[in-house]
Amino acid sequence: MKIERLLGILFYLLNRENVSEAKLAAQFNVSRRTIIRDIDTLTLAGIPIYSEVGVKGGYSIHQDYKLNDKIVDQANYDYILLALQSLKSVYGEQKVNETYEKVKHLYGDDKSNRHVFKIDFSIVNENTEVNSVTSKLRKAIFG
Repeated sequence: MKIERLLGILFYLLNRENVSEAKLAAQFNVSRRTIIRDIDTLTLAGIPIYSEVGVKGGYSIHQDYKLNDKIVDQANYDYILLALQSLKSVYGEQKVNETYEKVKHLYGDDKSNRHVFKIDFSIVNENTEVNSVTSKLRKAIFG
C-alpha cells in the first residue's frame, strides 16, 4: 500500500543521515522510479527532503525536522524503546523492525536509555528452539 510505503520511507530517512535511491528501492521492494515519485509526494506534503548527487549522494531529511514528540514523555519513550529492542532481538520480524524505526525517530537514540533498567534478550536469538517456542506461543495467543 502506498501510504504505508510513504510512511516507511519517511521514518527510514528520519533515522539515517543519507540514503541512496537504490538502497531505498531495495528496502521497500520497489523500482527506483517509484522511489523518485514517493520522494516527490513526501516533498509536496511539506517534508523537507534534500537530495545530493554523486557517489556519496542520496536523500536526507533536515536534522532539525521532527514529528510531533508531545505524545509521550521521556520515561514513556525509554520504556517503549526498551520493549521494542527486546522484541526485535526475540522475534526479529519485519513488523517489529518497522515499529522500532517509527518509534526511534520520536526522540532519537541520543536521548533514550538514560535511567532505564535494561535486560538484554539478544542471547535468546542464539537458541533457535526459544525462537520457535516464542513464535508458537504468540500464534497460540493471538491466532
